[in-house]
Amino acid sequence: MQRLPVSQLISSFHAISKFEHVATLAMREKRSYHFDSRTFTELMDHVKEFKMYCFEMGFAISSRLSDELIDELKLAEPGESSFRELNFSQVQRTHEKAQAIVNCLRHEAVVRVALTLDPDNVALYEGLHTALSSAAKTKFPDLVLEIEEAAKCAAFGRATASVFHSMRAMEIVVKAVRACLGITVPLEGQERNWGVMLGRVRDNMTGRANPWAEREYFKALYARLDAVKDGFRNGTMHVENVYSDDLAKTILRDTVALIDQVAGRMDQNGLPLA
Repeated sequence: MQRLPVSQLISSFHAISKFEHVATLAMREKRSYHFDSRTFTELMDHVKEFKMYCFEMGFAISSRLSDELIDELKLAEPGESSFRELNFSQVQRTHEKAQAIVNCLRHEAVVRVALTLDPDNVALYEGLHTALSSAAKTKFPDLVLEIEEAAKCAAFGRATASVFHSMRAMEIVVKAVRACLGITVPLEGQERNWGVMLGRVRDNMTGRANPWAEREYFKALYARLDAVKDGFRNGTMHVENVYSDDLAKTILRDTVALIDQVAGRMDQNGLPLA
């Protein structure tokens, strides 16, 4: 996936196309062409920028032609009063390169498809609406990628895929809570099942003697995780639920909020222990 600054690409292409037009007029009149310093510098910058975008998008021929146009423009001789001049022969060569770029891009662009995002989804794609706190990133490094992927999927309208990644992130939280309570049964076979893990969490809390200062905290946390299991996790993993874009984004925001809350108490290894 590539980020394409459309406005800059259009601006650069327009500058090359405009130069191709004025070079055509100069050729028809069989004359040289003069740039003022500012116009010459701006054209060079546009061609260099265009070359960079072509290279990043895999438009190899357009990128190479841009290099060739840059080399030809560098031959423009300084004239009086800070002007640059292309003699008639140079006008012909630069026109040929500019025209080749315009025509080549039309063909190379056929093999690419551009997907656009509205501003809200751009922010979502870049993680601006769903950013984890610095504490959560530090304490739960294994789920950072899952949240990033959930946000990117939501931005591109892949709602169910987004929820899938949100649930993977939540599983890391479930394992952390399990470890925090000192549950040491190896996570093998059925022990990896959310229902089994949360069952052991429930039994552990029930078996703790009073007073236990954190009972209400873990009781509320267990209730939220159990609700996620029944409401979203099982239906996502067992190919039962299909989600709307709005619901997927809500689930993602709620997931991030819960992770930030849990990160205030423990890390992904369950430390400090309860």
